[in-house]
Amino acid sequence: MLIEHQFVEPEHHRRAFEELSKKWQEAFAACRDLPARPSQTTIDAWVIMAWGGRRYCVTVQLAAPQTAAWLSEFETMICSRLGQ
Repeated sequence: MLIEHQFVEPEHHRRAFEELSKKWQEAFAACRDLPARPSQTTIDAWVIMAWGGRRYCVTVQLAAPQTAAWLSEFETMICSRLGQ
């Protein structure tokens, strides 16, 4: 990851982000039981936090319990935002 900028151009990162964000939007759109559907802006922020956080966990080589704690907090944050 530390040298990927030498091989991957910014437009490829952008495309990957847009495709991932689109999949998250589709997933939330399929959740008919949510009190309110999150906005595209909210979903984009979550994608950035999840993607960036996961990449950082790999970079710093967190122990499995630390990664699990991060995932749990991230899940709690999203569920709280969704009102669940």
